[in-house]
Formats: sequence, C-alpha cells, structure tokens
Amino acid sequence: MHKWNVKRWLLMVLIAIVCLNPVTAGAATKAETIATKQYRALKPGMTVEQVAKILYGKAYKKQLKMKNGSQVLRLNTEIEMEEWDRNVLLYDLVNRKVEFPSAIGVLMFMTETGGTKYRLTMKQMEFKRDTAAGFRTSDRKLIKGAKIKNGMTEQQVDRVLTGKGLGTFGTLGHVDTTSVLRKKEVKAGKATVIHTKSYVFSTATNKWQYIFFIYDTKKKAYRVEDHSQY
Repeated sequence: MHKWNVKRWLLMVLIAIVCLNPVTAGAATKAETIATKQYRALKPGMTVEQVAKILYGKAYKKQLKMKNGSQVLRLNTEIEMEEWDRNVLLYDLVNRKVEFPSAIGVLMFMTETGGTKYRLTMKQMEFKRDTAAGFRTSDRKLIKGAKIKNGMTEQQVDRVLTGKGLGTFGTLGHVDTTSVLRKKEVKAGKATVIHTKSYVFSTATNKWQYIFFIYDTKKKAYRVEDHSQY
C-alpha cells in the first residue's frame, strides 16, 4: 500500500471514530482534566504496557494479556488486521466495559517491522456532550455573516470569531508511525505523522459550527480540513 493511501486511511479512521461514536453525557471538569493529562502523557512509540500504566495506574497489570506472542490490552478491538507488513490493533475505548475517568476514544498500536511488540501509533480524545452541539463547545462565537472555508488557518478562523483564540477544543488526534519503522524506512519518507483537532462554535443564527483542523507539516500550521453547520 502506498504512503498516500496509508495516511488517508489513518486520517479517515480519526474522522470516522469522532463522527460515529454515540453521544455521551458531559463529563465533569475533574474527569476532563484527568483525561487530558492522560492524553498528553501518551507518546508515540510507547509499548502496550507503558500505555496501560498511564490509563490504569497501579492496576495496569490486570488489563494486560498475551495474544499470539504479543502483549495486548484486555479490551475488545474495533479493528484487528495485518497490513503494511505488520499487525494493527485499534481499540475504541468509548465502547469499553471497564470504566475509568477518561475521554480517550481511540488507541491504535502497530507491531515493529519484523517484530511482535506493539507500539502506540494513534491516539484520539473527544469530549462529547448530551446536547444539541454534541461536543464540548468553545465559548467563542462565529461572527454574523462569517464563512468558514477549507484551507483556512487557525489565525484566519480566529479573525471571524468573537474574543481572542479558538477557546476550548472538542477533540484531539495524533498519528505517528515512526516508531514501528526501520531507520531507512523513515528516511525514505514512509512514516505517517498527522495532528488533528476540532472545535464547535455557536453562531449568530443559533446553529453550531463544527471545524476539523489538520496540521500542515510543510507550512507548520493547522488548517481547516472539514467543516459543517447543524
């Protein structure tokens, strides 16, 4: 599979999980703080055990098991396949049976080239709400008559919002496959690195403006990848 297809597939997974997960009740500020701290602590390339320590604390060993010679989490997998000459596991934590204070929705692990050890290659966090907006909303508001277009930078979006800055995010996503590739594969440009985030703003017409950003690595700026009003 070509690099472009791999990147598009991973990006589609990030978008699809955000859109398809059922809306849940609003989390308490304390729970959101814990989830954000966990999300920040999860780094690309971490092993399954290292991830479990962050998510489960002292009880992490109870959440691990061996499967086909690899250490994995005791969670049902949303996707389990062999692709790009390596094994892939994707966990949808939103549908988990084991509860803990986290809004981390998706974790994806891949095995190293020619190996059996899984390493973290994707993480995604969302703060959904049992409201018309569906997500945690920013306190910023879209100015009357303003139009959002694909390709706009954060700064350009900021200019059509009230206040300064974009406010509180609704989702965050990060993909980085560098850790599971050989050095020569990384040098050949086969690694996929994607940063995403989304916001929901109120509008002057009592609608909600959803904006999904993806980081442009060449121009080193977040740009609008998708947007809609509802």
